[in-house]
Amino acid sequence: MTAPISPGALIIGRLKDGRARLGGISTYQLADRLAAMTGGGTKLSANVLQNLEAGRRQQAVTVEEMLLLSLALGVPPEFFLAPPEGDRVQLAPAVVIDSEAFLAWVRGRQPLPLTDSTQYEQVSAEVLGDTGSTTNADLKSEFLRNAAGMLDDFLADSDQIIRQTRGQVRDLLQDLRTAVDGETSREDLLKTIDSYLARLPAS
Repeated sequence: MTAPISPGALIIGRLKDGRARLGGISTYQLADRLAAMTGGGTKLSANVLQNLEAGRRQQAVTVEEMLLLSLALGVPPEFFLAPPEGDRVQLAPAVVIDSEAFLAWVRGRQPLPLTDSTQYEQVSAEVLGDTGSTTNADLKSEFLRNAAGMLDDFLADSDQIIRQTRGQVRDLLQDLRTAVDGETSREDLLKTIDSYLARLPAS
């Protein structure tokens, strides 16, 4: 099992990932973006970014810096707090959380064992718009999944019905051909036709 990572290390790892997602832009290009957005008012120069990624900067990434990086990279701020699948995050010496629980906690969907769940859920509902419960996006996603499954089942059933119908029509035509080619009486021929009509559902 790999060692847990700190929140700071998580943010730095995501910084590298964010640059890669933009076609592998350099720290110089990212620094230029940051400078253009802030009118040169940011301390996140290329040298600072390089020190951050190399672990040479002792000061942790501030909230303001994380938001600026999110803006420059075109990603939601939550991106920097989303651990890679399978990783664990160490919030405190005795608090280590798996990636799924950590992200659910960040999103306001699930409290951590050490927190007051009632307080957590109340604040999530009041401040974050009840993200602790199922969101409209979740409902839409679930609806689309269910609808797709129902459509697949319907199409599968339709194919089966079509095959059965074709078989029945083939049998009917074969019987009629046999009756017409043979010496079947008119009365027997009508009985054959009536027997197939009886199989059809009422409209």
